Amino acid sequence: MATVRKALAISLVSKYVQIALQLGSYFVLARLLTPNDIGLFSVAASAIAIAHVFREFGIGNYLIQEKELTEEKIATAFTITLLIGSTLFLSLFLLTPWIANFYNDDRLIDVFHILSFNFLIIPLNSTSFALIRRDMRFGAIAWVDLLSALAGFIVAVGLSTQGYGYFSLVWSSLANTLASVLTVSFFVRGGMFHRLTLNKSKAIFSYGSQMTLTNITGSISSNANDLITGKLLGFTETGIISRAQGVMNLFHRDITATIRGVAFPAFANAQREGRDIETDYIKSVTILTVFAWPFYGFFSL
Repeated sequence: MATVRKALAISLVSKYVQIALQLGSYFVLARLLTPNDIGLFSVAASAIAIAHVFREFGIGNYLIQEKELTEEKIATAFTITLLIGSTLFLSLFLLTPWIANFYNDDRLIDVFHILSFNFLIIPLNSTSFALIRRDMRFGAIAWVDLLSALAGFIVAVGLSTQGYGYFSLVWSSLANTLASVLTVSFFVRGGMFHRLTLNKSKAIFSYGSQMTLTNITGSISSNANDLITGKLLGFTETGIISRAQGVMNLFHRDITATIRGVAFPAFANAQREGRDIETDYIKSVTILTVFAWPFYGFFSL
């Protein structure tokens, strides 16, 4: 339990720094970018977020919870991740003109073309990052999250001061992904690349299909606001609403995600060792409640 507490402390400190960077970027970018710029990017980012659920396909969680993890299963997971990422990259390129036409704005074409490269880059480190989480190396995870967030912050603020408008947010997203890959490559053991095989795909597809069905529902519900508002009201109104929601979602998206990030590997490890997880689960819910109520109470005031 001491290990879990230490991991949670490291993760929360890391996340608080990231939140500080995000709040700083909100305040700075709100002065440098127009609501229309922010709304345009928010619509694109929401669509990309939904696509990322399919890209993940529950493979990271599969690697974390699998009791008998072999090199063959890791290699299969790596192969499937590359295939899904490449497919989404090509699909997005083909669908981009239709999306731009749907929103009556050709600016979305370049935005989606640049953001789609994330689907080629992320698979390079997603398997390795899942293995780092499985090993509960939360110090390494903290560095990955911090450096990628810092890279995104520097690029967003730097380009926006130079008048790049919404493209500053687009390139910031790509910089965040590249920094994450480079940092993971520093911490990963045994190299980031694995041989290509689909020998163990049946087990992964069985687990991933269930996870994806669950996650896609949550992703659509959380990202539908920007997609619908962008179509019905326009990008300017979407930008204003998105900034407000961004602050309110800091807890749900960041703090809660941090606790989940520690809890899931810890529960999976306890299950592999045959230990009871009910007590740890109750404690995690209690910790979450202690943080959540003051946070939302403060913002309501």
